[in-house]
Amino acid sequence: MARTVPHLGVFYYLDHFHEMLVFLEEHHSPMLGDGEMTFIHSFRALPKEAQALYVRLQNRRGKVFEKKALKYVEIPDLPRTLTLLFRSNFIEEPRSEHLAEILTSLTKPRLIEFLDCCGIELTGRRSWAKGLLLQLALENCQWTVLEAADCFDDFLIQGQLMTVAYLQFLYFGRLQGLQSFTLRDLGLVRTRTHRQKFQARFRTGEEAEAAFFHARLKEQIRNSPASALLSLLPEITHWPEPGKDQSVARLGRKLERAALPLDALQAYSHSELHPARERRFRLLYQNGEKRKAQKLLADILADPSSDEELLAAEDFLRLKFSKETRTRLTDTLRSSAVIQLDEAFKNNVERAAAHHFTQNGKPTFRSENHFWNTLFGTVFWEELQGETQNQFDVRPTQLVDGTFFQRNREAISRKLERLTPTVVSTVFKKHFGEANGVFRWRRVDEEVLTNFLTHAPQKAVSAMLERIAKDPAANRTGFPDLVQITEQGVRFIEVKAEGDVIRRHQLVQIEALKNCGFAVDIVRVRWGLDPDQEYVVVDIETTGGRATHHRITEIGAVKVRSGKVIDTWQTLLNPERSIPSQITRITGISQDMVSGAPKFADLADDFRSFIGEAIFVAHNANFDYGFIRQEFNRLDQVFRRPTLCTVSAMRKYFPGHRSYSLGRLCTDLQISLEDHHRALCDARATAELLLLINQERLRLQGKGECKSDLSPAQSAPPEK
Repeated sequence: MARTVPHLGVFYYLDHFHEMLVFLEEHHSPMLGDGEMTFIHSFRALPKEAQALYVRLQNRRGKVFEKKALKYVEIPDLPRTLTLLFRSNFIEEPRSEHLAEILTSLTKPRLIEFLDCCGIELTGRRSWAKGLLLQLALENCQWTVLEAADCFDDFLIQGQLMTVAYLQFLYFGRLQGLQSFTLRDLGLVRTRTHRQKFQARFRTGEEAEAAFFHARLKEQIRNSPASALLSLLPEITHWPEPGKDQSVARLGRKLERAALPLDALQAYSHSELHPARERRFRLLYQNGEKRKAQKLLADILADPSSDEELLAAEDFLRLKFSKETRTRLTDTLRSSAVIQLDEAFKNNVERAAAHHFTQNGKPTFRSENHFWNTLFGTVFWEELQGETQNQFDVRPTQLVDGTFFQRNREAISRKLERLTPTVVSTVFKKHFGEANGVFRWRRVDEEVLTNFLTHAPQKAVSAMLERIAKDPAANRTGFPDLVQITEQGVRFIEVKAEGDVIRRHQLVQIEALKNCGFAVDIVRVRWGLDPDQEYVVVDIETTGGRATHHRITEIGAVKVRSGKVIDTWQTLLNPERSIPSQITRITGISQDMVSGAPKFADLADDFRSFIGEAIFVAHNANFDYGFIRQEFNRLDQVFRRPTLCTVSAMRKYFPGHRSYSLGRLCTDLQISLEDHHRALCDARATAELLLLINQERLRLQGKGECKSDLSPAQSAPPEK
């Protein structure tokens, strides 16, 4: 059934603007100065069509407009409406300082008109790209000449843009237009309309103005060439707080990337926080000012602004001044334990490690950042979700402005003193699925988190949650990959594959967890052939050769572990289409045999469960794997397993056979194949090939010669 698209009223955009103004008056009045209040009163005094035209202009890009381009059916008397806006100072006549913006707004034909008016020779230039013509105009067009030629009569400049931008910033907390309202009305975004309690985004007008200043500065730094930003350096001392340190770091990075290290150093010198101080000691050292760098490092060690800054300073001292050859990051990684995992799982090392530990009797789950964000978000649900800034805000107010701990100190203390698994389970039962801006809901997390709280040391959990509460921004990422939960307790595990490194923020979180009282390990993974890895050897019979057009009539599967067959799975399937006679002659499977058989949809979950975490093996794996994936696709399900193709593996490890079809190999190797082209029989025979392949792979692995035969989807000749 098609979804009905909501209808937007004629003046929907004006309604949105008024909705924003009313909300700001109700919830942000301390941040509205005389200028904002005058704007609101003057705007409301305008006739409806004049209000609508101003908002139309405001919703368009730029502030320069040609009158002839303003055509709106709901504003029939455009000249009268423009006159009203001119009289009320909502739009202005162009002035000389607007010349560059006007030229930039022109189309290529209009640019050529302006160049002609200024008498600029265009012979051979009219075919130039617009960008080149614009540069020519910016360098040569004169305001007085164009004004005398009445070139600006059709242009207008939207007024009071800064005031409107500030009002929208107060509402949204960022520089943006009103498009969120439209998306809401169209049902394309979720809002928090069920919230009745809203709080102001800022506590004072000064704080709001500082945030607005730095938001605009951020856009300027992002969009301007580095050379144009050098004029900002003398102004840094006048930048307002809060937000100054972030802007200093942003400007310094831009200047560094533009190969202006001394200018970047000047910018960084205006901040005493991370990362500016780290960049300072690195640039000082590069510039040969080693004593200054060493002095700054000593200052950081004495009073670090963050754990990450401290770690950076310690490692820099080790490498540059103590002449050590390795950082603490490298030492930590090299001293960690090593486990061998099957190479089939190279694309998902964390999942493979979790499966490895679980198979060895230690239930292990993916954790990383999601685990701690979910635990934090559920434990402090009431405190985080009790207030919001407006209906569109996703992340809770107090996490954005960093005031969560300060606002909720007593409530946080009470929660952490009485921390039990029921705190999490209650939130899951009452609020599952609600937008919260902290974590993504997953049903499996309720069991994992309650189990964790049951077995983890309560003091350690409380200490870590308090750390996150005090600085949510710095503690959203960097957590270990896995959490292991047993009757003996819990431990966290950071998994590193070959070639991976420990990043600084990861080591910071590892050490924080240890300081709180948790057991944390780093495990390095070595890839190879794991003798205990499970394989499921699959063979299918089908109605034809193309997975998108044909269907499966039979599946046979054999599970192999430690060189032995440990289980089998077999079924006929109703393909829901006719079986061609030539297929029946080959396989012996007739229409009558499958008419009463289950459909794939009936057994999909059972088959997926049988496969589990095993490697998918088949003789010409692309064929069987492709059909299985297509059957799951028809159910809108994803099926993805690492694969091993016994055709290509036999060619590699047992060369010299005249043919690598299953029948010929079984004859050559004296493998039983009594009922060829029936799924379970062929799967059993293929399993015998797998055992031979793995014996050879293990032999070569012992000699250090084994290469990978596994991939997400192996290519192989179409032999069966």
